[in-house]
Amino acid sequence: MSDETGVSRRQFLVGAGAAGAGGLVVGGVAGGLIGRNTAPTSTTTGSSGGTTAPYLIGSPYPTTGPYAADGVEMTNGTQLAIDEINASGGIAGRQIKRIVVDTVVNSPEGVTAAFNKLIDQKVDAIVGGYVQVDAPTYNIVPAYGCPYLHGNTLQEGVDKVVADPQKYHMFFNVDSTEVWYGKGFPKFIDALVASGKWKPAAKTLTAIQGDIVYSQTIASATTQAMQGVGWTISGLEKVTTPVSDWTPVIGHLASQKPAIAYNAHPAPADQAAFMKQFVASPTNSLVYLQYGPSIPVFLQLAGPAANGAIWSTVIGNLGDTLGKAFTSKYTSKFGKAPGLANAPQGYDTIYHLAAAWGRVGDSRNFTAVSDVLRTTRTRGVCGTINMNQPGQYTSAYPDASDDPSLSMPHLYLQVQNGQHKIIWPPPYAETEFQTPPWFK
Repeated sequence: MSDETGVSRRQFLVGAGAAGAGGLVVGGVAGGLIGRNTAPTSTTTGSSGGTTAPYLIGSPYPTTGPYAADGVEMTNGTQLAIDEINASGGIAGRQIKRIVVDTVVNSPEGVTAAFNKLIDQKVDAIVGGYVQVDAPTYNIVPAYGCPYLHGNTLQEGVDKVVADPQKYHMFFNVDSTEVWYGKGFPKFIDALVASGKWKPAAKTLTAIQGDIVYSQTIASATTQAMQGVGWTISGLEKVTTPVSDWTPVIGHLASQKPAIAYNAHPAPADQAAFMKQFVASPTNSLVYLQYGPSIPVFLQLAGPAANGAIWSTVIGNLGDTLGKAFTSKYTSKFGKAPGLANAPQGYDTIYHLAAAWGRVGDSRNFTAVSDVLRTTRTRGVCGTINMNQPGQYTSAYPDASDDPSLSMPHLYLQVQNGQHKIIWPPPYAETEFQTPPWFK
């Protein structure tokens, strides 16, 4: 059914969702012909308004090397969204094309090379997963000007955008920042203790940090936050990627016997090795692992040793109607279930970008697209992308925001019987905390 302008009902409904500043778009539900039937004419070369050329996305993903498992998740999650939009008619009839460049995400040279390669292709936007060394992007991207959406989850990057919003108006961190892994941790621990499901023998925590700034920032934020509510830091262990032998760290845990062993080293293979060696000689410690278990390879490598471990992510599949639908579609397309963070993050980001392109109609009008990216809210698999604040990032619920409809839940999960189960915060919890099997 169409109205007199030739816009289908489904096209109108999807386009209308993005029509108002601050309007809510529900990503990944209807698909459809997003945006205007006829894009405005542009004299700018490249894929621009007034043409049928595809919208062009560039993605710097780690498809080889130690973070390749993450890169697969990033690539697949974004591709699923692109394929859905294209199959439904594209954005006002224009398809989306995407270029993936293998990126050494922890090297300034690798990041520089990847971003320059994408810009040489005259992409309309850059959609990343994360780069651990993001400094080069703050010179490269502003010089080109296209929108850059990412999940770097770095407070330092958000601070740069706050300090110079005009220069960095095209930078968008779709989730929260890494400091909330630390700042939000006491709230989770308080809730766990209040539930009566766990009582610490002493208020002591040993932190483990890796060799990247992201991990070190999280470990520092956590120790400061826990000290602020009366906990003692019994140790700070430092490791270097990759870590196959955790004997020294586990030996220190045995002597310190902390109530919480907080492992902020995020590499999933290393965390799997940690769990295997820890359960062979455990202490009555609550084990927290940062981010790594979101990658499917963690459970594959850790096996039963993972049971009982707690981990969290500031962007993750909520497991609700949208989340279940995404998991089903992803599994059908790729023959395996998605992880809980990178794949749905990429999927949601594509829909957020597509809504902005549909509203503006001219992908080469970088400033206008950036304005819409900032002012539009998208409810996706991971919650709400809402970056309309200084720094252009999404706040974490309940750490920094008490409104889950305007923020993104910081999910805490526990591995139970070989499966990840959300245990906090409400209303997203699927089940309750279980005493780890290594406790005596």
